[in-house]
Amino acid sequence: MMIGKLLGFGKPIVKLKHWSETTIALGNWSSDYFNEVGMTSTIEFAGAQPELFESKKSCPADDIFSFYTTAEVDGCPFDPNDAIAGALLLLDGGAETRELSLPGQFST
Repeated sequence: MMIGKLLGFGKPIVKLKHWSETTIALGNWSSDYFNEVGMTSTIEFAGAQPELFESKKSCPADDIFSFYTTAEVDGCPFDPNDAIAGALLLLDGGAETRELSLPGQFST
């Protein structure tokens, strides 16, 4: 997944696709879309990110998570929890954009 590379995952992570597919529905405000699989995926995603955040802090690269480790808001370091939430929004937003825009490009 391209968004995984942009976030700073060094190798393809199969879980990224699963996490995106199962958490994206949670963004709908209707309780009809709230489900245990999505919540479990959110927790798994959040649990995997602190290690990535810390590795980017000690060895930054040209990616979004590296930016998060050096960013400041009103002179205060960017909170790792905000970085995790932002990363999930980017992951889901990128997937939704791909799903909604690409099929239309190939239809006749």
